[in-house]
Amino acid sequence: MAEGQRRAHILVIPYPAQGHMLPLLDLASLLSDRFRLVVTVAVTQGNLHLLSPLLSRSPAVSPLVLSFPDNSSLPQGLENTMFLSPPQFGLLYHALGDLHGPILRWARAHPDPPDAVLSDLFVGWTARLAAELGVPRLVFSPSGAFALAVMNSLWRRMPQRSDVDDPNELVAFPSLPGSPVFRWCELSTLWRSYKRGDPVSEFIREGMLANLGSWGLLVTM
Repeated sequence: MAEGQRRAHILVIPYPAQGHMLPLLDLASLLSDRFRLVVTVAVTQGNLHLLSPLLSRSPAVSPLVLSFPDNSSLPQGLENTMFLSPPQFGLLYHALGDLHGPILRWARAHPDPPDAVLSDLFVGWTARLAAELGVPRLVFSPSGAFALAVMNSLWRRMPQRSDVDDPNELVAFPSLPGSPVFRWCELSTLWRSYKRGDPVSEFIREGMLANLGSWGLLVTM
C-alpha cells in the first residue's frame, strides 16, 4: 500500500457467543495486521471486555460500543449466550436486530464510512444494513462448510416430521453431497425451536435466508 493511500474500512458485527465471537475477532485482527485494513467492531457494552486482547495488539481496530436494546425480552445485563439458557438464544438473536438503527446512523455520520460489512451468520439482519449503506456484506460462519450447508438447507426447505413425538425420526438431505441423513434430535436447536407465525421465529428465519443472498461467505476450516 502506497504511503498516504486510504485504507479500506471493514465493519465487523459478531454474535455474542464465545464460539462465534472469538474466531471472528481473530479474523478481524488478521485483516488489520496482515492486510492493513481499518476495522471497527460493533459490540454491546456487556461484551466490550472480550475485545481487550484484540484492541491491545491491533491498533487499527476500534470498537463501536452500543447500548443493548432497551426493549429486549431478556433480563437486563444478559448480553451473551454464556449467561443464557438455550431457549433464550432466539430472544438474543431477535434483540440484536434493534442495533440496526444505531449502527446505520453511526455509519452514515462517520467521516470514513465502512466499505464492507463482515458479520456472523446469526446476525442475518445485517444484510439489509449493508444494502442500505450500499456496501457488500460477507457472512462469517464458525462452523465448517458442511455444517453450514445443512443449516441452510433446513431454513430453505423447512422439513416436517411425520411423528411429532419421535425425536429419532430421520431427516434426509438429498441435495447435499453424500445425501446425508440425520435424526431429528441431531438437528439445530435454533431451527427446531421455530414456530410458524411467531415474530421471533420469523425474524430468525428471515435473517438466515438473508445470509444466502450475501456477497460472500467465510467459513472456518
